[in-house]
Amino acid sequence: MAGPYPPNYPYNVPYQPQQGWQQASPSNQRRVRKPVAIATIIAAAVAVVGSVLPWATLDSEFGSFSQKGLDADGKLTIVLALVIGGLFVVAATNGAVWPAITGIPVFALIAIIGAIDVADVNDQGDSFADVTGFDFQVGIGLWLVLLAGIAGTILSIIALTTRSQPVT
Repeated sequence: MAGPYPPNYPYNVPYQPQQGWQQASPSNQRRVRKPVAIATIIAAAVAVVGSVLPWATLDSEFGSFSQKGLDADGKLTIVLALVIGGLFVVAATNGAVWPAITGIPVFALIAIIGAIDVADVNDQGDSFADVTGFDFQVGIGLWLVLLAGIAGTILSIIALTTRSQPVT
């Protein structure tokens, strides 16, 4: 007698598997595609790097000054990016789907933090430039955090909606 028996199958009759019936195993379950998981890990790494780079720069006749992300919300974005990056390492190794579900709100929160801080720096920069005449701009780190948050959100949605199909 070949293979596992379906429920209520008479054991005295030779078993012939029917077309389409297959026992669930790790090889035929839906899984997150590895390239999408790796791209999402890269987005999380970009958010970490952006969090330690300058978020605001000031160019004046006295020199250039910058405020790093660690002086502002960068600590929060680093923690969020490290956590979600670690979850996507799990997705890349075993194909788990739950990191993609978790990734959507976490990366969206990183993007929201980036967008709010870009708006704050621009508003403060305009006010500061009117008073002093110095050039106050959004730094490269804040742009990286914002872009990584947007990219990570999109990649998490892609990871959730384009999972590998079960093997038949």
